[in-house]
Formats: sequence, structure tokens, C-alpha cells
Amino acid sequence: MPFSTTGSVVSTDLDNMLRGLYRDNSDSVLTGTVAETTLKSVSIAANTIGATGGFHVLITGTISGTAGIKTFKLKFGATILATIADSGGTTSDWYFDAWCFNTASGAQRWFIQRNGNDSITSSYDYTTSAEDTTANKTLAVTGQLGAAGDTVTATMMDVFVAQIT
Repeated sequence: MPFSTTGSVVSTDLDNMLRGLYRDNSDSVLTGTVAETTLKSVSIAANTIGATGGFHVLITGTISGTAGIKTFKLKFGATILATIADSGGTTSDWYFDAWCFNTASGAQRWFIQRNGNDSITSSYDYTTSAEDTTANKTLAVTGQLGAAGDTVTATMMDVFVAQIT
């Protein structure tokens, strides 16, 4: 939607828009351990998305090492939303591309796309969660190595709020 170059933005201009909430394009590297470790996370403040709003998140990174399965989990609050288990024996990439919308402040519907067991194949899921968004909630991706000598890197996490009225 174009804005007037001579006017000012008022609150109703921000309805039905997508706006940036968080960006971390630094590298978060996991190697040397087989413990599940948070790679990227952000706290989404209480009431940020409202009772019917939502958000879009993009998280991506790289995989190297051939010794074991590399597992990634996308989490919102206490809910595990999606998992990637990559057993590929070569260097590849991974990603989550997810949309979340509240149907009430304690009920979410998710569309989540992610890569498969290689960087070419992708899959998607519809899932739900029941997190109370009137309280702060952590959105996170974790990584876990099957062999401590392997390495995974989270290279970006971008979150956008969708206010729909």
C-alpha cells in the first residue's frame, strides 16, 4: 500500500500490513557436542500479534560433516512445531519457513515448510499450538548433532508480524 509523501502514518495505516519484528543474520555455530542446543531464538512480547494476528518466520543455515544425523526443531513456547532430521552425507542447507496465525489469544494455526533430507526436497505441514500469546513466548530453533565432529550453522532468523483486521 503506498503512503502519501506529504502525510503522516496513523494507526489505521498499519492494519493489514506485514512489518519486521526481529532479524539476526549472524552465524550461530554448533559443533563439538551431541546435546540439543538453541541456535537462534527471539522472545515475542505479550500481545504482539493480538487475538487474530500472526507472524512469518524464516530460519536457515548450513550442514557439514558426514558422521551422524543432524536434527533441527522449530519451537514456539513449549510446543515443538516441526523437525528436520538430515542424514545426508554431504554439505547441504536447511530451512524453516513458517506462518502462524492466532484464532484466539491461546490458539494458533501453523503452515510450516522445511527442507527434506537434502537441500533439494521440501515438505510442509499444517499444525496447531495452544500457546497463550498474552504472555511472552519464545520462538526458537534448536540443533542436535548425531556426532560431535559434525557442524551445523544457523545463518539467519527473520520474523515479521502480520496484523490483520
